[in-house]
Amino acid sequence: MKRKLFLFSAVLFLSSLYVSAQELYSKMGAIPEETLFAASLPSEPDASAVLLKEEIATRFVFKNDTFHYETDHFVRIKILKEEGLKYATTRVNYSIASADKPEQVKKISAAVFNWNGKKFAGKYISKKNGIKDIALSPTEHQKVISLSGAKVGSVVEFTYTLVSSQLESLRPWKVQRDIPVVDATYRITVPEYLYYDIKRIGLPIEVLEVNVSQNFGFMSNTLFSEHSNEMTMTAKNLPSFLPLSDYLMCPEDYRTSVNFYLDFIRIPKRAPQEFITNWDNVASAFKNQPRFADPLKASYLNDAVKAIPAGKVEMRIMALLDLVRNNMEWNKVYSIYPEDIAGALKSKKGNSADMNLLLLILARQAGYEASPIVLRTRDMGLIDLKHNNMNAMNHVIVGVIDKGNVYCLDATSPASGVNTLPINDLVERSLILRDAAAMWMDLSKFDGSSVRTINASFNDKGELTGAVSERHLGESILPVAEGMANGNHTLYASQWTPDGATLSSMNSKWGENRSFFQVDYVITDPGTKIEGDKISINPMVMFQKKIPVVKERLLPVDLPYVERFQQIVNITLPEGFVPEAIPQPFRLQTANGSLQAQILIECNGQQLMCRVDYQAKKAFYSTDEYESFFKFFQSLNEQNSKRITFIKK
Repeated sequence: MKRKLFLFSAVLFLSSLYVSAQELYSKMGAIPEETLFAASLPSEPDASAVLLKEEIATRFVFKNDTFHYETDHFVRIKILKEEGLKYATTRVNYSIASADKPEQVKKISAAVFNWNGKKFAGKYISKKNGIKDIALSPTEHQKVISLSGAKVGSVVEFTYTLVSSQLESLRPWKVQRDIPVVDATYRITVPEYLYYDIKRIGLPIEVLEVNVSQNFGFMSNTLFSEHSNEMTMTAKNLPSFLPLSDYLMCPEDYRTSVNFYLDFIRIPKRAPQEFITNWDNVASAFKNQPRFADPLKASYLNDAVKAIPAGKVEMRIMALLDLVRNNMEWNKVYSIYPEDIAGALKSKKGNSADMNLLLLILARQAGYEASPIVLRTRDMGLIDLKHNNMNAMNHVIVGVIDKGNVYCLDATSPASGVNTLPINDLVERSLILRDAAAMWMDLSKFDGSSVRTINASFNDKGELTGAVSERHLGESILPVAEGMANGNHTLYASQWTPDGATLSSMNSKWGENRSFFQVDYVITDPGTKIEGDKISINPMVMFQKKIPVVKERLLPVDLPYVERFQQIVNITLPEGFVPEAIPQPFRLQTANGSLQAQILIECNGQQLMCRVDYQAKKAFYSTDEYESFFKFFQSLNEQNSKRITFIKK
């Protein structure tokens, strides 16, 4: 599952070196009058608000023999609808992790402007009532800036300055918002001694880079100046992000943004500092981390482990997986560190590390080599191998190694099995922490398949009704089995069933050693019935692959997993009915063959047979591939809707 970061080429334009907070705070008159008075945006009539102007400037200051940075923020938003009133509040996170050099949020100002019939009159924030400080954790705080006088039609403005000496934590610029952006600018001036890897993601933005000279004052009693790189980035008329983010496991990977990663600090006469991640060192440190390593020294459920009979490795580790799930339920919290395995066993509830490290311990007690596999779940986004570290990981699963094979297990799902993982685990980069050496593993390779058989005929009401039998393997098991475990017996089938169809007599069963999951039920389709001497039948019956593709898409598509689906439909027709015409065999594939579909329809006497074979050979489709992706599903959807008319002779 390949993913791309879409980096765009620079376009030059003029700018000045330094922008102060005072300069950032532009006047109301700078906004086009038609924008101020517009009740909505023609391009996005459903937008609840619009960001009219954002200006950010980051500069570095040398003080007390070290660098720190100051970032000035200014934002102006017009509220268009009631649901947009939430934008009358802004939140600024800052860290106090360093006691001697805590971050600060300074120069806070905010105002709400309302039309009084003659002009936009401004009311400025009361620092006593409008600004609150919230402790998110012992080291992380948040300034909450609220404007109480905002209403539909108001224009709100916020300014503040973030001061920090934590050079490696320069905040990313989230250019694209959940509301439309009219005009946004970010200016950063970086001294030559600081080496930042600046990555731009998403839609194109304009960039100007120029070299400038700056005088930073005294360093170790010596006056020094240096060259700096000034970068000014501008984005205009960006669409709101949320409508674009369907069919992505982590949309934030593709929101138009700029990220600043510190690679080196190289100041003359000082030892250089490197901030590029060495994963071998990280993995070694992690394995020796007491919070992680110490819980693995315990033992649990010894008698139950000893009672597992000898047999194939898949059968035995499946029994261990069920042993964990029978004694503990997941509390929906991902973690790479256990909270308290013994306590979780007692309360029968724990985080993902409690459950999976217990599974690892039991596997070792059963005589297997077992190692933790740490990963960043798909909904959290991609790992930057150069700059992320173990703090980027949020989940741990188990790899059981036997005769050179690695069997991957995750106890958090009630339906997962051996090498059948929750969809959120299917990442390209996971790190297995074996004793010999840590290695990267690709978990996105796990796939799923399903076979559905339908034997249908017409009931006494003249409606098409049939017995359905489905068999799901691999990743295709989880959405079905998990849904049924949660009581959603028909929810999983909603993407396949025709509108108005009903499901009944549903039951399910597991195959031996959970090798497959079978579901049997009855479907009745009132939309397909005998009407006099005619019957109109959609032979696809339940292959309604409802992916609502649109012609133009700005972001990639991320399907849940690689899959193959086969459907065999046999329909017994009433005596005397013959088809007007039978469609020719249908074959379809994308330009590179990553999506394929075949449909074969035959009619022999009173038996109508339809065979469908659909394959998605990969899960990720870049914007370059989207045109072919769109045409594939457009053609498939058209084929799905076709009906065959039968006439009684």
